[in-house]
Amino acid sequence: MKENKEKLEEMKSWKLYTQTFGSICGAYVEQIEFDSLAEFEKFSVRMLKDKEYSKLYQEAMGLIDKTTFSMSAWEPVK
Repeated sequence: MKENKEKLEEMKSWKLYTQTFGSICGAYVEQIEFDSLAEFEKFSVRMLKDKEYSKLYQEAMGLIDKTTFSMSAWEPVK
């Protein structure tokens, strides 16, 4: 990620957690922060055109248990 900062310019932060309590223990939870949904869409469209990222994405998706996968958009409480 540090070598290709320009590819990740819309991404505000990225964190990867492993779940140790509740739901599915040992599962991974990825948290990616963007300034807006529009920034996420811009990032997604551009990155899926990138051959290296697209290959990595497809391989990663093959490792995910489809019955546990979910994607959410959250807003901070003000």
